[in-house]
Amino acid sequence: MKNNTFIKKYIRTVVFITLCAIAMVSAAHAGLFGNLARFQKDMEMTKSYNQDQVLPDYKYYYTGRSHIPYAVIGIDPGYDLNSRFWNSIDTRQMVIEKVGNLMPTPPFNMTAARILDTNGKQIGIWFSYYPSTIVKFGKNRVLTVYSPYNPNRLND
Repeated sequence: MKNNTFIKKYIRTVVFITLCAIAMVSAAHAGLFGNLARFQKDMEMTKSYNQDQVLPDYKYYYTGRSHIPYAVIGIDPGYDLNSRFWNSIDTRQMVIEKVGNLMPTPPFNMTAARILDTNGKQIGIWFSYYPSTIVKFGKNRVLTVYSPYNPNRLND
C-alpha cells in the first residue's frame, strides 16, 4: 500500500514539472521573454577597435563617468535609444577614446560583443569590462539599455 502511494505522488510530481516546463516554453514562444536582446562576443570587433575602426553609421553612447565609462555602445541607425542611462558620443575619435578609457572591472577582460535581436540580427555593439547588460525592445524600435554598473558587485 505504501509503495502505491509513493508511486502516485511521484507520478503527480513528474506530471506537474512537465506541465510547468511546457508552460515556460510556450510563454517564451509567445514573446513573454522575447523582448530582450542577447550578446554574442566577437573577437573581430576587438581587432577593428584596435585598428581605430568603428561602424560609421552607428550612433554611439557611453555610461558612467565621462573619463572612465562603464560601457560604450553603438546602436544601429534603425533604432532609437532611451538615453536615460547613456550619454551621446559625437565623433568616431571620441568613441575610440571612450573605449580606451573603460573602467576595468576585475576579474573580467574587456568584452567586445554584438547585440542581437530575438531573430539573431545585429542591432548594436558593446564594449565593456562588464560582460553584458539588459537590453529591452520597446515600441517604435526604441531600445532601453541598462547600465551594467552594479554597486553590489564591489562587495563580492
